[in-house]
Amino acid sequence: ERDFGVNARFGRPRVSYRERVKGEGSGEGVFDKKIGEVSVSGRARVRVEPRPRDAGDRSVPAIEVEIGTHDSLFPEEVRKEIEQVLIGGCEAGGSYGYPVVDTKVIVEELVVGDAPDPLVPISASLSIALRYALEDAGTSMLEPIMRLEVRVPEPSLGAVVKDLSSRRAEIRETTVAAGNLSVVRGLAPLAEMFGYSTGLRSLSQGRGTFSLEPFDYAPMPEGAGPEIAY
Repeated sequence: ERDFGVNARFGRPRVSYRERVKGEGSGEGVFDKKIGEVSVSGRARVRVEPRPRDAGDRSVPAIEVEIGTHDSLFPEEVRKEIEQVLIGGCEAGGSYGYPVVDTKVIVEELVVGDAPDPLVPISASLSIALRYALEDAGTSMLEPIMRLEVRVPEPSLGAVVKDLSSRRAEIRETTVAAGNLSVVRGLAPLAEMFGYSTGLRSLSQGRGTFSLEPFDYAPMPEGAGPEIAY
């Protein structure tokens, strides 16, 4: 605005939260509609359950889809459509409107009536069944956790560690580097690190530096929930 006279909207960055199911849940979706002169119908039953993984392991997909005994009943392009519908439904958001991750989705039943394009009732019935399954299981909030490294002069170490603790950081290592600098490594919630550069500058008389990189998502503590996304 100052340099170029551009009308811009700006403010505090928003954190990209996630959700995961609390336990098992099932849902049934029924689609029955007349399109033109043709009656199109489908029925699906879907089950969701948590899919555990090691913290920091981002090599596995966010959503695992299991078609089970129905796998051999559909051609390859239909199986891909089933996966895309269920993955897309999870990405659309759970109870709070954020993408659902670390979840396994199992297709327990899928019946489609005679239709010129079976993908229409398949997509509709699966989407309805998934929505009910997520509601039945319930979801909990996950917040992004960052891998953190802070370098400060040794006299500032105590104040910096105390400040990080107030930001819900988990200190995992403190070492000494060249130049009489203390190095603090650990994990910290991204939501607590906005404005940290200003705080660190004040605590270290302008001599501190830090870096952040994504690590994983972790459950949010009670009472620390964000605004619900719509």
